[in-house]
Amino acid sequence: MLDYRTVIENGIVTLFHQQENEQEQIVISLPATAILDRVDSGEWDKQNALALQLLMAWLKTLPDGQPIDDIRFFRWIVAHVWVTKQKEKHHGRAVFKLENSPVVLPLFPSIERSALANNIEGALIERFGHEQGMKNASFFIVKCWWVHRVKVCRFLILVKKCYSSYTAALLKRVRRSLSRRFCTDEQNNTKEERYDR
Repeated sequence: MLDYRTVIENGIVTLFHQQENEQEQIVISLPATAILDRVDSGEWDKQNALALQLLMAWLKTLPDGQPIDDIRFFRWIVAHVWVTKQKEKHHGRAVFKLENSPVVLPLFPSIERSALANNIEGALIERFGHEQGMKNASFFIVKCWWVHRVKVCRFLILVKKCYSSYTAALLKRVRRSLSRRFCTDEQNNTKEERYDR
């Protein structure tokens, strides 16, 4: 398990790693603005700890109090949680299998992200237009994250192998952002209105 040290300066995120008795080395250095594009494209799908650390660094670059409104952040987490859950369910194999069915489909985070983007976001954009469709898709995917937040936290702990204060602080920020979003939506009864338009 790799443990990274993150430095953010002038919008550039640099991850360092140090093995025992060796000098610290740069693992990656990139603009914070490029993180979501590269994570969403699947560049680090087989390196969950690295992708998670980069996502956390991206979160840290957002101004305090700003809600997390980029759908790619939640799409990545929902896809990885789903694949991890199926892996646990099927004894280490990332597959989807319906009960009493001989068909077994292999799962990959990139396929899950693509399914969310095409089947949820695409359908809602087609139905409601681009602007409202993206709002509805964002609401849907974030709601998936919110409903399964315990599983998400378990996934994050599994990836990090420890619950560091850094991870805890960022999870708290995500939780606060989501709480504000859903408390406001439920109080205004806009949750149902978004899908009735």
